[in-house]
Amino acid sequence: MHRLDNYINDIEPRIKAIYDNAPKQEEPSLQVSLASYGWILLDAWVAWRTLRFLLKETYIDDSVHDKWFQTPSSYTANQLMSVWFFSDSTTNYIKLHTGKGFKELIDSTIQKKRNSSAHFTKGSTVTGADSQEIKNYFKTLSKVFLFYETGTFLQNICHKLSIQGYNSFKLIYSETESHAIGDFFDTIDSYSSCNSFSLICHDSEEREYIILFEEIGCKAGYRQRGEKAYHLKDVVNGQHSYKFFDNKGFYQQIDIFIECVEKCWDKQSVQ
Repeated sequence: MHRLDNYINDIEPRIKAIYDNAPKQEEPSLQVSLASYGWILLDAWVAWRTLRFLLKETYIDDSVHDKWFQTPSSYTANQLMSVWFFSDSTTNYIKLHTGKGFKELIDSTIQKKRNSSAHFTKGSTVTGADSQEIKNYFKTLSKVFLFYETGTFLQNICHKLSIQGYNSFKLIYSETESHAIGDFFDTIDSYSSCNSFSLICHDSEEREYIILFEEIGCKAGYRQRGEKAYHLKDVVNGQHSYKFFDNKGFYQQIDIFIECVEKCWDKQSVQ
Protein backbone atom coordinates (compact mmCIF):
# COMPACT_ATOMS: atom_id res chain seq x y z
CA MET A 1 0.00 0.00 0.00
CA HIS A 2 1.34 3.42 -0.96
CA ARG A 3 1.66 5.99 1.82
CA LEU A 4 -0.51 8.44 -0.14
CA ASP A 5 -3.43 6.04 -0.62
CA ASN A 6 -5.21 7.20 2.53
CA TYR A 7 -5.13 10.83 1.40
CA ILE A 8 -6.77 9.94 -1.90
CA ASN A 9 -9.24 7.47 -0.38
CA ASP A 10 -10.35 10.15 2.08
CA ILE A 11 -10.87 12.88 -0.54
CA GLU A 12 -12.83 10.90 -3.12
CA PRO A 13 -16.01 10.22 -1.09
CA ARG A 14 -16.08 13.88 -0.05
CA ILE A 15 -16.06 15.00 -3.68
CA LYS A 16 -18.80 12.49 -4.50
CA ALA A 17 -20.87 13.64 -1.51
CA ILE A 18 -20.79 17.22 -2.77
CA TYR A 19 -22.15 16.50 -6.24
CA ASP A 20 -24.51 13.74 -5.09
CA ASN A 21 -26.07 15.79 -2.29
CA ALA A 22 -25.84 19.34 -3.56
CA PRO A 23 -29.06 21.09 -2.46
CA LYS A 24 -31.44 22.14 -5.22
CA GLN A 25 -33.72 24.51 -3.31
CA GLU A 26 -31.50 25.67 -0.45
CA GLU A 27 -30.08 29.12 0.09
CA PRO A 28 -27.76 30.10 -2.79
CA SER A 29 -24.94 30.77 -0.33
CA LEU A 30 -24.99 27.13 0.81
CA GLN A 31 -24.87 25.87 -2.76
CA VAL A 32 -21.93 28.16 -3.54
CA SER A 33 -20.13 27.16 -0.34
CA LEU A 34 -20.39 23.47 -1.18
CA ALA A 35 -19.25 24.06 -4.76
CA SER A 36 -16.32 26.14 -3.51
CA TYR A 37 -15.26 23.33 -1.21
CA GLY A 38 -15.64 20.94 -4.12
CA TRP A 39 -13.19 22.90 -6.27
CA ILE A 40 -10.65 22.89 -3.45
CA LEU A 41 -11.06 19.14 -2.97
CA LEU A 42 -10.84 18.47 -6.71
CA ASP A 43 -7.59 20.40 -7.00
CA ALA A 44 -6.13 18.61 -3.95
CA TRP A 45 -7.20 15.25 -5.36
CA VAL A 46 -5.48 15.96 -8.71
CA ALA A 47 -2.34 16.94 -6.79
CA TRP A 48 -2.26 13.85 -4.53
CA ARG A 49 -3.11 11.50 -7.39
CA THR A 50 -0.32 12.99 -9.49
CA LEU A 51 2.20 12.90 -6.65
CA ARG A 52 1.38 9.25 -5.96
CA PHE A 53 1.94 8.42 -9.64
CA LEU A 54 5.21 10.36 -9.66
CA LEU A 55 6.41 8.40 -6.60
CA LYS A 56 4.72 5.13 -7.53
CA GLU A 57 7.78 2.96 -6.97
CA THR A 58 9.34 5.01 -4.17
CA TYR A 59 9.29 3.86 -0.57
CA ILE A 60 8.40 6.75 1.78
CA ASP A 61 9.31 6.33 5.45
CA ASP A 62 7.65 8.18 8.33
CA SER A 63 10.25 10.96 8.60
CA VAL A 64 10.09 11.79 4.90
CA HIS A 65 6.31 11.65 4.94
CA ASP A 66 6.03 13.98 7.95
CA LYS A 67 8.45 16.53 6.49
CA TRP A 68 7.40 16.67 2.84
CA PHE A 69 3.82 15.46 2.46
CA GLN A 70 1.67 17.70 4.61
CA THR A 71 0.08 19.92 1.96
CA PRO A 72 -0.34 19.05 -1.73
CA SER A 73 1.07 21.47 -4.28
CA SER A 74 -1.17 22.36 -7.21
CA TYR A 75 0.02 21.41 -10.68
CA THR A 76 -0.33 23.41 -13.88
CA ALA A 77 -1.42 21.69 -17.08
CA ASN A 78 2.17 21.64 -18.37
CA GLN A 79 3.42 20.08 -15.15
CA LEU A 80 0.72 17.43 -15.26
CA MET A 81 1.61 16.60 -18.86
CA SER A 82 5.26 16.19 -17.90
CA VAL A 83 4.31 13.69 -15.17
CA TRP A 84 1.61 11.67 -16.94
CA PHE A 85 2.81 11.95 -20.57
CA PHE A 86 -0.74 11.99 -21.94
CA SER A 87 -1.02 10.89 -25.56
CA ASP A 88 -3.02 12.78 -28.17
CA SER A 89 -5.81 10.22 -27.90
CA THR A 90 -6.01 10.90 -24.15
CA THR A 91 -6.21 14.68 -24.50
CA ASN A 92 -8.84 14.18 -27.21
CA TYR A 93 -10.78 11.94 -24.81
CA ILE A 94 -10.62 14.62 -22.10
CA LYS A 95 -11.85 17.31 -24.49
CA LEU A 96 -14.68 15.10 -25.74
CA HIS A 97 -15.95 14.38 -22.22
CA THR A 98 -15.37 17.78 -20.60
CA GLY A 99 -15.79 20.14 -23.55
CA LYS A 100 -12.41 21.71 -22.73
CA GLY A 101 -8.85 21.31 -23.89
CA PHE A 102 -6.51 20.04 -21.17
CA LYS A 103 -4.84 23.40 -20.53
CA GLU A 104 -8.21 25.15 -20.36
CA LEU A 105 -9.55 22.49 -18.00
CA ILE A 106 -6.64 22.65 -15.56
CA ASP A 107 -5.29 26.21 -15.74
CA SER A 108 -8.37 28.22 -16.70
CA THR A 109 -11.02 26.23 -14.86
CA ILE A 110 -9.95 24.01 -11.96
CA GLN A 111 -7.04 26.22 -10.88
CA LYS A 112 -8.97 29.48 -11.19
CA LYS A 113 -12.04 28.12 -9.43
CA ARG A 114 -9.87 26.64 -6.68
CA ASN A 115 -8.02 29.92 -6.12
CA SER A 116 -11.24 31.93 -6.03
CA SER A 117 -12.72 29.46 -3.56
CA ALA A 118 -9.68 29.19 -1.31
CA HIS A 119 -8.83 32.90 -1.20
CA PHE A 120 -12.29 34.38 -1.77
CA THR A 121 -11.13 36.42 -4.76
CA LYS A 122 -13.10 37.40 -7.84
CA GLY A 123 -10.72 35.73 -10.30
CA SER A 124 -13.43 33.28 -11.30
CA THR A 125 -17.11 33.09 -10.44
CA VAL A 126 -18.27 30.07 -8.43
CA THR A 127 -21.95 29.14 -8.52
CA GLY A 128 -24.04 26.36 -7.03
CA ALA A 129 -24.36 24.76 -10.47
CA ASP A 130 -20.61 24.11 -10.43
CA SER A 131 -21.26 20.87 -8.54
CA GLN A 132 -22.22 19.17 -11.80
CA GLU A 133 -19.06 20.46 -13.48
CA ILE A 134 -17.02 19.07 -10.60
CA LYS A 135 -18.75 15.71 -11.05
CA ASN A 136 -17.94 15.58 -14.76
CA TYR A 137 -14.30 16.60 -14.38
CA PHE A 138 -13.77 14.22 -11.44
CA LYS A 139 -15.23 11.23 -13.28
CA THR A 140 -13.33 11.96 -16.49
CA LEU A 141 -9.98 12.48 -14.77
CA SER A 142 -10.59 9.42 -12.56
CA LYS A 143 -10.86 7.29 -15.68
CA VAL A 144 -7.80 8.89 -17.28
CA PHE A 145 -5.58 8.63 -14.19
CA LEU A 146 -6.56 5.01 -13.61
CA PHE A 147 -5.88 4.23 -17.27
CA TYR A 148 -2.34 5.57 -17.01
CA GLU A 149 -1.63 3.96 -13.65
CA THR A 150 -2.80 0.60 -14.97
CA GLY A 151 -0.95 0.95 -18.28
CA THR A 152 2.31 1.82 -16.55
CA PHE A 153 1.92 -1.18 -14.25
CA LEU A 154 1.26 -3.47 -17.23
CA GLN A 155 4.33 -2.25 -19.08
CA ASN A 156 6.47 -2.82 -15.99
CA ILE A 157 5.27 -6.37 -15.45
CA CYS A 158 5.71 -7.17 -19.15
CA HIS A 159 9.29 -5.96 -18.95
CA LYS A 160 9.99 -8.16 -15.92
CA LEU A 161 8.24 -11.16 -17.45
CA SER A 162 10.18 -10.75 -20.70
CA ILE A 163 13.43 -11.03 -18.73
CA GLN A 164 12.14 -14.35 -17.43
CA GLY A 165 11.57 -15.62 -20.97
CA TYR A 166 7.93 -14.78 -21.67
CA ASN A 167 7.13 -13.19 -25.02
CA SER A 168 4.43 -12.07 -27.49
CA PHE A 169 2.57 -9.84 -25.03
CA LYS A 170 -0.86 -8.81 -26.25
CA LEU A 171 -3.68 -6.78 -24.76
CA ILE A 172 -7.16 -8.23 -25.38
CA TYR A 173 -10.35 -6.19 -24.97
CA SER A 174 -12.63 -8.56 -26.85
CA GLU A 175 -12.53 -11.40 -29.34
CA THR A 176 -12.28 -8.85 -32.13
CA GLU A 177 -9.96 -6.28 -30.54
CA SER A 178 -6.37 -6.87 -29.50
CA HIS A 179 -3.30 -4.63 -29.30
CA ALA A 180 0.42 -4.90 -28.73
CA ILE A 181 1.14 -3.93 -25.13
CA GLY A 182 3.21 -0.98 -26.38
CA ASP A 183 0.04 0.51 -27.88
CA PHE A 184 -1.88 0.48 -24.60
CA PHE A 185 -1.90 4.27 -24.18
CA ASP A 186 -3.72 4.68 -27.49
CA THR A 187 -6.67 2.56 -26.33
CA ILE A 188 -8.43 4.81 -23.83
CA ASP A 189 -11.74 4.70 -25.72
CA SER A 190 -11.85 0.90 -25.45
CA TYR A 191 -10.58 0.92 -21.87
CA SER A 192 -13.11 3.49 -20.70
CA SER A 193 -16.05 1.39 -21.90
CA CYS A 194 -14.86 -2.04 -20.72
CA ASN A 195 -15.36 -3.89 -17.43
CA SER A 196 -12.61 -6.44 -18.11
CA PHE A 197 -9.56 -6.98 -20.30
CA SER A 198 -6.75 -9.50 -20.57
CA LEU A 199 -3.00 -9.65 -20.98
CA ILE A 200 -1.78 -12.65 -23.00
CA CYS A 201 1.77 -13.95 -23.34
CA HIS A 202 3.63 -17.17 -24.24
CA ASP A 203 6.71 -19.10 -23.22
CA SER A 204 9.30 -20.91 -25.31
CA GLU A 205 7.15 -24.06 -25.29
CA GLU A 206 4.22 -22.08 -26.76
CA ARG A 207 2.15 -22.48 -23.64
CA GLU A 208 -0.24 -19.52 -23.49
CA TYR A 209 -0.70 -17.51 -20.31
CA ILE A 210 -3.39 -15.01 -19.36
CA ILE A 211 -3.91 -12.37 -16.69
CA LEU A 212 -7.57 -11.38 -16.57
CA PHE A 213 -8.39 -7.97 -15.09
CA GLU A 214 -12.00 -7.64 -13.92
CA GLU A 215 -13.93 -5.19 -11.77
CA ILE A 216 -14.22 -7.76 -8.97
CA GLY A 217 -10.55 -8.70 -8.99
CA CYS A 218 -7.83 -10.38 -10.99
CA LYS A 219 -7.37 -13.94 -12.26
CA ALA A 220 -4.52 -15.69 -14.02
CA GLY A 221 -4.15 -18.99 -15.81
CA TYR A 222 -2.77 -20.92 -18.75
CA ARG A 223 -3.75 -23.26 -21.52
CA GLN A 224 -1.77 -25.81 -23.47
CA ARG A 225 -1.65 -25.81 -27.24
CA GLY A 226 -4.95 -27.14 -28.59
CA GLU A 227 -6.93 -26.33 -25.42
CA LYS A 228 -9.80 -23.84 -25.70
CA ALA A 229 -10.29 -22.96 -22.02
CA TYR A 230 -7.81 -21.48 -19.55
CA HIS A 231 -7.13 -23.00 -16.13
CA LEU A 232 -7.89 -19.86 -14.08
CA LYS A 233 -7.22 -19.03 -10.42
CA ASP A 234 -7.68 -15.84 -8.38
CA VAL A 235 -4.55 -13.72 -8.02
CA VAL A 236 -4.24 -13.01 -4.31
CA ASN A 237 -1.46 -12.01 -1.96
CA GLY A 238 -2.50 -13.66 1.30
CA GLN A 239 -6.02 -12.32 1.82
CA HIS A 240 -5.40 -9.33 -0.45
CA SER A 241 -7.08 -9.19 -3.88
CA TYR A 242 -5.78 -7.04 -6.71
CA LYS A 243 -8.52 -4.72 -7.97
CA PHE A 244 -7.26 -2.72 -10.91
CA PHE A 245 -10.60 -1.03 -11.54
CA ASP A 246 -10.50 0.72 -8.17
CA ASN A 247 -8.77 4.07 -7.80
CA LYS A 248 -5.29 2.53 -7.91
CA GLY A 249 -4.05 0.77 -11.01
CA PHE A 250 -0.37 0.76 -10.01
CA TYR A 251 0.57 -1.49 -7.11
CA GLN A 252 3.93 -1.28 -5.41
CA GLN A 253 5.91 -4.51 -5.01
CA ILE A 254 5.53 -5.63 -8.61
CA ASP A 255 7.69 -8.69 -8.00
CA ILE A 256 5.19 -9.98 -5.43
CA PHE A 257 2.36 -9.56 -7.95
CA ILE A 258 4.32 -11.55 -10.53
CA GLU A 259 4.98 -14.30 -7.98
CA CYS A 260 1.25 -14.50 -7.24
CA VAL A 261 0.48 -14.66 -10.97
CA GLU A 262 3.04 -17.39 -11.61
CA LYS A 263 1.51 -19.50 -8.87
CA CYS A 264 -1.72 -19.36 -10.85
CA TRP A 265 0.31 -20.36 -13.90
CA ASP A 266 1.60 -23.36 -11.91
CA LYS A 267 5.07 -21.84 -11.94
CA GLN A 268 7.22 -20.43 -9.16
CA SER A 269 8.92 -17.11 -9.83
CA VAL A 270 12.62 -17.43 -10.54
CA GLN A 271 13.29 -14.06 -8.91
